[in-house]
Parts: sequence; structure tokens; C-alpha cells
Amino acid sequence: GGSLVVSSAAGGVKLTSATATMNMDISAAGKIELGTITVPGSLLLNNTGTGGVTTLALSAGGNITLDAVGNTSVGAVASSAGIVDLESSGGTLTTTTVSGAAGVALKSSGKLVTGALTSLNAGINAVSVNDAVAITSAKAKTALLATSKTGMTLSSYAVSAGTADLTSGLTFTSTSGAATGGVTLNAVGNATVGAVSSTAGIVALESSGGTLTPTTESGAAGVALKYSGNQGTGALTSLKA
Repeated sequence: GGSLVVSSAAGGVKLTSATATMNMDISAAGKIELGTITVPGSLLLNNTGTGGVTTLALSAGGNITLDAVGNTSVGAVASSAGIVDLESSGGTLTTTTVSGAAGVALKSSGKLVTGALTSLNAGINAVSVNDAVAITSAKAKTALLATSKTGMTLSSYAVSAGTADLTSGLTFTSTSGAATGGVTLNAVGNATVGAVSSTAGIVALESSGGTLTPTTESGAAGVALKYSGNQGTGALTSLKA
């Protein structure tokens, strides 16, 4: 007992606030509009039409899963023990802070714009299938994967016990990045990468169709820079290779 199920087969769902003592499942063909939602278990939001989802804040002890077709904008999202998995298969996805202890997965058809992303015990995966990615910051334990069809902005990122793998279909901009394992960037356009460091792996940064502008790059197992246009660089350091 204690679970809450809200469903609309033809219309939308609008809730100012809701609390359940276990799980919550909200589905609608139309737009889903939510205020603050808090559950100790899992939270499932399913928008099957083009209306999308808007929320003020989502909090759960278990997994938080959102599947939307239209443009989606969510406030702060936090799972204290589970995975946060948010997807807009037919539109944009905009978030503020997102925290998932067991992982964070964000995917959009259009632009993906986020605030701070955090996964204390696992990885972060952020993808825009057809457009750009803009992330304020990303902190993960095991891995960071970010992929964009067009440009990518990732202000700062850190992986405490794993690798960072970044792929941009056009330009890439970052101020700093760090990982214990390797840091890999593949960009097609101009890439400004900032300070990048790997305490145990290789830093491999490439712009296949533009300039590459790093500052200080440090890779314990090596540093590899590849570019099509001009390159400007500060200090390069490889401690063991």
C-alpha cells in the first residue's frame, strides 16, 4: 500500500503537490504539470503525447524515471539511492540540478540544457540526439559520457574513480576537467578545453575540423592533442609517459 497512481488516457495531468508513502506513477497523453513531488520509493512520469512535462521539484528514495515526447522542463531532481533517468524523445530537455546516487541519464531529441549534475556512486550519461548540449557542471564517480549532435558546452567536470568521454558534433567549450582515468574529447569544430587532468590515465583531445585551444593539460599516462586548424597551448605534462 501507499502507492499513488494518476492517469489520463486522453488529457493532461496537473498537480500542485503530491506525497506518497511508497511509489508514484503518473501518466498522461497530454501535458503533465507538477509542483513539488516527494516519494520514499520510485517515481515514474510517462507523457505519451506531445505536451511534454514541467515540474518544480522531484525527490525520491528510489529511481526517478521520466519519459516524454514533447519539450520538457524540470526543476531540481534528486534520488537519494536510485537512478535518475530523464528523456524527451521528441523535444528539448531542460533541468536545473540533477542528483542520482546510483546514476544519472539524460537524453533529448532537441537541445539538452542542465544545471549541476551529480552521481555520488555511479556515472553520468548526457546525450542530445539532434542538437546541442549545455551542462553547467558534472561530478561523477565511475564515468562521464556526454554526446551532442551539434555544439557542446561543459563548464566543468570531474570523475573521481573513472573516465570522461566527450563527443561533440560541432564546437566544444569547457573551462576545466579532471578524472582519475582517461579523458577523451572528440570534436568536429573548434574546441576550447581549458585545464584538463588525469591522475592515472591519458588525456586525448581532438578537433577533427577546427582549432584546439587548451590551457594546462596533464595526463599521468600521456597527453595527445590532435587538430585540423591552429593550436594554442599552455603547459603540457605527462608524469609517466
